[in-house]
Amino acid sequence: MKQRILQTIVALLAIVSSATAQTLSVASIEATTGEQAELVVSASGMSGVTALQFNLALPQGVTLNENAITKGSAVSSHELKVEKLVNGDRLFVLYNMDLGLVNNGTLLKLPITVGQQTGSFSGSLSTIRTATTGAVSHECANATFNITVKAAEEQSVTITADNKSMTYGDNVPTLTYTSSGATLNGTPKLSTTATKTSSVGSYAIKVEKGTVTNTNVNYVDGTLTITKAGLTVGVKNVTITEGDAIPSFTLTYSSFRNGDTENTAFTTKPVATTTAKATSKAGTYSITVSGGEAKNYALTYTQGTLTIKEKTTAIEDVMVDDSKNAAVYSLSGQKLSKPQKGINVVNGRKVVVK
Repeated sequence: MKQRILQTIVALLAIVSSATAQTLSVASIEATTGEQAELVVSASGMSGVTALQFNLALPQGVTLNENAITKGSAVSSHELKVEKLVNGDRLFVLYNMDLGLVNNGTLLKLPITVGQQTGSFSGSLSTIRTATTGAVSHECANATFNITVKAAEEQSVTITADNKSMTYGDNVPTLTYTSSGATLNGTPKLSTTATKTSSVGSYAIKVEKGTVTNTNVNYVDGTLTITKAGLTVGVKNVTITEGDAIPSFTLTYSSFRNGDTENTAFTTKPVATTTAKATSKAGTYSITVSGGEAKNYALTYTQGTLTIKEKTTAIEDVMVDDSKNAAVYSLSGQKLSKPQKGINVVNGRKVVVK
């Protein structure tokens, strides 16, 4: 009775396995003469399958790099065995001794190199067999794929100018590019209208044919961005005496570029101000610089110092004349025999005698 039940289960597994739409497929690809490409083998409908066996037939002129084959997630726990058949085809066997199941998804990634002949070529997976957990083996349908080989100059290639940036007054940086798609033959021409003296802003980086021989090319321009240069605006320190008028202040600059000056660099000139007045007492007061605007410069301000000195005497233009022959008078006009302590008048000038 047990033997009869076991035979029934095996038969049912065979029916289920046969009914399942188990398929393998290889995505058709485009390749460039003399270049490497990759064939991706995928599986679907692999319910209950524990092992796979199939032959790979490649078009003439296409070679397989056997040592670089990688397994996909669908058979990550399976062993891979590759044998070269008499006719040059490859026999692939994927199996798991513990009867681990094959999942749907990527089985193998097969690196290939195509020759110099262009055109569309067919390859195939054939004599495909699967084995199930019930040790049932059967054939599946063949799978075919195409490899379209084009010469390098016929393949689409995109050349993109790299974006660049520079500071106002610097030299224009070296213009560079990247290419994607087919192999680029030759060197494109890169240019921009921006120069060392160009104002802050954005400028196109033009990419053109140059010596490129590819016939299917997309050109993508880039952008050169010029940013503001740093400019420090300061003010000279000033010293005055109590009661003096507040003078005009002199601004200082570091560092102009491209021969710019105070008159050419600013759209609005900065100004220097102080809280001190002509009536302010002796002491030190800050001189503040602000309010400037410049298209090509980022402004940084530094302060200066206004020093007001204390006034030491109310008598101006005093002088001491030690001449013995000079006549000396008092402030009332009386002639003195000799200078006296205090204020005297000598040669018509007030003199302080200590």
